[in-house]
Amino acid sequence: MFFHSMNPLVEKLLIGIFFFAIYWFILRRYNSLGLRLFVLFFSVALAVSYWIYEDEQVLKSLQKNGQHYDALVLQKLKTKAEHTTSADNTVKLSFKTTGGETIEQSTHEYISNEEYERFKEGKTIPVLYDAQSRIVYVNESLNRFISEKWVLYAAAAFFALAGAIIGIVVRKIKVGVDEETGDEYLEVDGKTMFDERKSPMMRAAKHANIVSKMFQAFGKG
Repeated sequence: MFFHSMNPLVEKLLIGIFFFAIYWFILRRYNSLGLRLFVLFFSVALAVSYWIYEDEQVLKSLQKNGQHYDALVLQKLKTKAEHTTSADNTVKLSFKTTGGETIEQSTHEYISNEEYERFKEGKTIPVLYDAQSRIVYVNESLNRFISEKWVLYAAAAFFALAGAIIGIVVRKIKVGVDEETGDEYLEVDGKTMFDERKSPMMRAAKHANIVSKMFQAFGKG
């Protein structure tokens, strides 16, 4: 549960360190396009694997500490998501534990748009409460996620395999960098292709994309 409860700022810092290490120890030293694409796809596979690990820790904790209750839906609302630009489907719930404690808590864990629409304020829904982490999960949403989580395993395998195949296919293509401008170009068997130095449009598009990614990474914190 350590990673699941990690502070979002610390999580972003660790991700930044990870990608800087990839740049410093691999991309800065080797100019193979195949290696770069392999690293890119493999990093995505690692990210998916990280999400899988987090969810598996949740399920293990629920198996050990989970308690079933019927919770009253007090409120439905859309809340700001931590890792995406879309809103989370959130429901505020109220229920009483077997120990007599009344808990009012909001949750968005695994709740799909369809499930969110079906939940009605003032009605009760079955929930599973983790007494250890003190997080509540809607039964319907949790069970649907469990039945569909094979998709995450398939996605991790796909990106890892695709990265390996693409890396082998284009391994002879090299990435060159103009030391004065930083513009990149591809070179294979002494022939130059996709030369940014000769295309102002490609340079502008690259710079705009970099700025966009920076805003996505840090502007939503």
